[in-house]
Amino acid sequence: MAGKGDRAMGYIRVSTVRQVEEGNSIASQTLAVMEYAKSKGLKLLSRDIIIDDGTSGGIPIWDRKNGKKILKMVESGKYGHIVVSKLDRMFRLTSDAILSIDELEEQGIALHVIDLGGQSLDTSSAMGQFIMRFVASIAELERGLISERTK
Repeated sequence: MAGKGDRAMGYIRVSTVRQVEEGNSIASQTLAVMEYAKSKGLKLLSRDIIIDDGTSGGIPIWDRKNGKKILKMVESGKYGHIVVSKLDRMFRLTSDAILSIDELEEQGIALHVIDLGGQSLDTSSAMGQFIMRFVASIAELERGLISERTK
């Protein structure tokens, strides 16, 4: 039986039908998460993939219905990794990303983002944590700039 070190959970989120049509379907995210976990030697069972269908990324992760389920899994001490296809599937707010990454780090859990500008990144190192926080800040800045331009 796998220990905490290599046991992973996956997180999938789709908020709109348009996202499904653009290639962010539950099936495509699930496939990406499973293939990534396998390539990294992580044990990810299908029952450990948590799906938020029709849920806005603007809701902080731990406040989402299935975010609460992830938090319980994190607190169980059985997992060492969370795998998500893209950062915006899990977070849309910088504050949520930073606080959640810190909480995961305190629990000894690495967050793996499969597609971060064409590269994968995880928070198992200090550099990975820094880059993940930086990217989350840039994503929020971009959202703010788009909002300013549309006004």
